[in-house]
Amino acid sequence: MSRGNKIPVPEAPEWPAEMSRKNARVGPAA
Repeated sequence: MSRGNKIPVPEAPEWPAEMSRKNARVGPAA
């Protein structure tokens, strides 16, 4: 899910929280 980290989202309610967790996994993993 490398694109999930670069998805141009205008206003996502469950993005900062869920993306923060996925970013921590995708960040170091990628």
